[in-house]
Amino acid sequence: MFDVRARWQRPSRLSATRGAQPLVALVILLTACSSDPTAPVADQSTSTSIAASTTITAVEESAAEPSVEDSPIDVDATVVPALDDQIEFVTRLLNGQSVPTAEITARTSDAFRRQVPAAQFLIITQQLRSDASESWEATGRTIVAESLAVVDFDTDDGPWAMTIGVDPDGRINTAFLQPATEPDTPVAADLDSWSQSVAGDGRSYLVAEIIDGGCIEVASDGADRVVPIGSTFKLYVLGVLDAAIRSGAIEWHQALPIRDELKSLPSGVYQELPEGTERSVLRHAIEMIRVSDNTATDHLIDLVGRANIEAELTALGNSVPDRNTPFLTTAELFALKLQVDDNDREDFIALDAAAKRSALAELTLDQTNAIGATAGWITPRDIEALEWFATPNDQCALLDELMTTGTPETRQLLSFSTGGVGAEDFAHVAYKGGSEPGVLNLAWHVTRLDGRRFVVVVNAADAESAFNDATVAAAATSVFDVIANID
Repeated sequence: MFDVRARWQRPSRLSATRGAQPLVALVILLTACSSDPTAPVADQSTSTSIAASTTITAVEESAAEPSVEDSPIDVDATVVPALDDQIEFVTRLLNGQSVPTAEITARTSDAFRRQVPAAQFLIITQQLRSDASESWEATGRTIVAESLAVVDFDTDDGPWAMTIGVDPDGRINTAFLQPATEPDTPVAADLDSWSQSVAGDGRSYLVAEIIDGGCIEVASDGADRVVPIGSTFKLYVLGVLDAAIRSGAIEWHQALPIRDELKSLPSGVYQELPEGTERSVLRHAIEMIRVSDNTATDHLIDLVGRANIEAELTALGNSVPDRNTPFLTTAELFALKLQVDDNDREDFIALDAAAKRSALAELTLDQTNAIGATAGWITPRDIEALEWFATPNDQCALLDELMTTGTPETRQLLSFSTGGVGAEDFAHVAYKGGSEPGVLNLAWHVTRLDGRRFVVVVNAADAESAFNDATVAAAATSVFDVIANID
């Protein structure tokens, strides 16, 4: 359900502290949702900051394969025009320009102001000037979704970063500002030392080279172990969608309107769009992968059909299709873990597949109550039964399939997020990750400049207690320096 990149790739940008007050350690989190006035909360891996998930991070640019250039995707094509105007507005505030509270009121959403009144917004920016820096120079802007961006600042206090989002009316509904320090990343001298850094109880990993259409193991532990994979499951949705595109059953640019009954919780921003808002199939797919948008995902599951996904799992390399039947939507998983009590959840788990389908047909996600319940979701909840499942080897086969037979658009949109891997040593980097309390899954496909292709999958799962994702993920990314230099 969640993409874990922000908590470890650039956690200073987006990691929130539950109950944090403005100006504690000079970390500011202002966020709201048009459907919920509840104060923002975040925990070890359910970082759903109401309007836009705190799991969203800046998308590192990576070089696309030459074949993709024949069908380029303009990722900024549908960015809300008001977003840049609001960035400029907040920058002016940070630099001390006098602004009446009436203008702040006009520029912020109603739900945002229920949490942060206009006068308080102004006080916060004034305190930042006093306590952090009088000078705020915007040095870069990265679009991470249609209405969400990360802005880098040079300040007297060093680098800061702001995540800012707007609602469909162009009003600010998310503002997140804090120091932007980069995490320490372990250095792996070779595959043996890297393996030691990622190994441990509940850990599985695979480094494989793609040779003659197969995954040839380079280093591994538990590569055939069935593990929960979190939002990495969205690659299976993409695989079935891609096949439908290639068959002509669906077109990338056909309209896929937003429907209220298919709205989920963050990650993502599509849950904020009014019913009937049209986005192309391609745009849904882009947001599903690059910011792990759950509502976009559930619309695509509905489009291609749950039964079709289940039928194609084996063809996409999944060795445990029965563990993924019924194939859950994100909204269904949220409902089961956030609004169904423990006894009823256990009863659901005990049902056979047919009975589960009937139960899911009667299950509706209450977005308002469910998002409030994320505050208490800090420990694992039935991750061995309610999740999406695959082995590391399965994921290698899936990534190879997508990169080998996928359309140019599919290969390009897979590169919109690189999962913390620098592009200087690789011609193409594809990535998808996912997590919930007790689950972390990271999966990459990289093409070196010399054309050699590698897949890296790292999984950590603990059914009893949550763990520090950042430690595992930082160790995982250190393997790419090794891969870049493998003879």
